[in-house]
Amino acid sequence: MYPLLLFIIGFGDGIINTNLYAYAAMVTHHSQRKVFNLLAVTMNLGVVLGTIIVGLLYQRGVTYIFLMAALMYLGCLSLVSLHFSLPALAKVIAKKRLVFRPSKVVSAIAILVFTIYFGYVMWEAPIAVHMTNLGMSVQDYTNLWTINGLIIVFLQTVIGWLARKWSYQARVLIGSAIFAVSFLMLTTAKNYVLFICIMAILTLGEMLISPNVPIWVDNLVTENVRGQAQGFVNMMISLGRAVGPLIGGVIIEKYSYNVLFLCIFLLIMSVVLIIFMTNKVTRHNKAIDFDKS
Repeated sequence: MYPLLLFIIGFGDGIINTNLYAYAAMVTHHSQRKVFNLLAVTMNLGVVLGTIIVGLLYQRGVTYIFLMAALMYLGCLSLVSLHFSLPALAKVIAKKRLVFRPSKVVSAIAILVFTIYFGYVMWEAPIAVHMTNLGMSVQDYTNLWTINGLIIVFLQTVIGWLARKWSYQARVLIGSAIFAVSFLMLTTAKNYVLFICIMAILTLGEMLISPNVPIWVDNLVTENVRGQAQGFVNMMISLGRAVGPLIGGVIIEKYSYNVLFLCIFLLIMSVVLIIFMTNKVTRHNKAIDFDKS
């Protein structure tokens, strides 16, 4: 029953996250930066409160934790039923029969987020086991997620302000590189203090990636297919989260945790370099065409 229930939860979460970002892309009375930054902050506030509640309820039994999660989903259902409605947009899409076809750039972004979340999901299972194998407790592990959420909640606005002069592309690629470096550092991590430092570095990368990927995608597509574009990117996120534990488990069983961490570092950096070089060549070609004209 356990893998079956995980499938159901993953299926539902995929629907929620995809439509949440698609809905956020349709908000027009606030700037995209404000909408997606606020979305990133509040989602991670949920991570903070969730990990705190898990720590408090864990001693009483996992039944209470699952009941609390069920109540949160019911609350989500109530909010959506009462406040989420885009009937006009739905009529436009139905009338025009719009079909989204991802461009090369959007496809490259989708591959990048696939690699990011392929690595990110390792923190939800393999790294937890790795930490307990090194003598750390479950509470130590859950505290890392509290730290992750607190950093995002309190520093997301500051990081956004400091990086305001960078383009969305630069923020995502720099954040991805920082994110990758955190996995390289995991190959040498043996004590809890170092794990805290690595989580802080990973969180810094996450703060640059999460709110800026949807904005980047949003600026590459027309208004009528924004929802489908966000859905496509979130589908790749879900795919990365789905295959990550399977492939990660195989690598750990056959080789080691350090090989897994090194593979994730190389995978993310490879995609970052490919996108960087592609953008550089594209800008160069555009400059040549402009000079000729």
